Amino acid sequence: MTIREILQSDIAPFEVEDDVLILLFRYYLHRAPTINSVRSVSNNLANPEEKWTEYLTSLHIGKEQHHIYSSNRITEQQLGYFNLSDDDIVTRNTKGIVCCSYQEEPNINCLLRHLRNSIAHGRVYVRCIGNSSILIFDDYNKVNNQSARIVLTKSDLRQLKSVISRN
Repeated sequence: MTIREILQSDIAPFEVEDDVLILLFRYYLHRAPTINSVRSVSNNLANPEEKWTEYLTSLHIGKEQHHIYSSNRITEQQLGYFNLSDDDIVTRNTKGIVCCSYQEEPNINCLLRHLRNSIAHGRVYVRCIGNSSILIFDDYNKVNNQSARIVLTKSDLRQLKSVISRN
């Protein structure tokens, strides 16, 4: 199955039949640190670069699976470098994070912002492969240029919540 095929499954984030996923979506939409919500736990995340490294390490995500660009858009070619283009094959082991960041924005804050935006704008795509739920989060900027593609599992989202919740 390709990313393009998963993107064609049009299910709104809160209409999935998975209570754990719905709770995770709510958390990243309203409660996660730094997302600029009145319900957010905090607007500051202590030790953001340490948390970023801890998260990547816990998921065994290497440099070939993530990149934060300092531009305002990502291209299909750039996504292809990380096996996240529309025509790339997805397995239950596929993971990747490609995002555009604001100047001086910590990487983990960038990830949280794009997760939140993807959920808020209904650009979350879910597919079960074996016993894993594969999630694709796409985000676009105001002029409709793609600014993020994040491919994680439900378990990866739980792990991120755990990492950012620790003091």
